[in-house]
Parts: sequence; structure tokens; C-alpha cells
Amino acid sequence: KDPNGRANRKPSDSKEDRWRSFSIQEVRERDFKLDGFKWLKEESSDDLDELPEPEELTTDAMAEMQAALIDLEQVLKLLEQEAKA
Repeated sequence: KDPNGRANRKPSDSKEDRWRSFSIQEVRERDFKLDGFKWLKEESSDDLDELPEPEELTTDAMAEMQAALIDLEQVLKLLEQEAKA
């Protein structure tokens, strides 16, 4: 409920079983290697043969970044207009 995302979470908060807690004993048993606590599997990485070409991924990423830049410019204009009012 915290708008900054700092609210305590419990396993029942996620249908995907995203939130889990681990005891310090479990962490010690894994030699403090946190990458051993991965239990969520990324759906898109199942079949590596179906991945788009790097050029396509790059083009898509650039398009998303350009769209984000346009959105940020619009936000900046709104903020400037508000400051003048």
C-alpha cells in the first residue's frame, strides 16, 4: 500500500509466489550467495532458438527509449507550464 513500494510484503500478496522470506540460517547454508535463491523462472527465456535477432532487439529497445523520451518531454512541458501559473 506504500506508494513508494516500501511496504512489508508477505507470500500471500503475490499470486505468482513472488515474495518469500528466508531465515538467516538458510542464507548462511548457501554461503550468502543470493543468486541461489532464484525460484522465479523467466518465461521468455524458455526457447533460445525463438529469440529475435540482436538487431531487432536493439531496434525495439531504441523505439521504447524514444517513446519514453517523448513522454518525459511532455511531463517537462507540463511542469514548466505549472511553474509559470
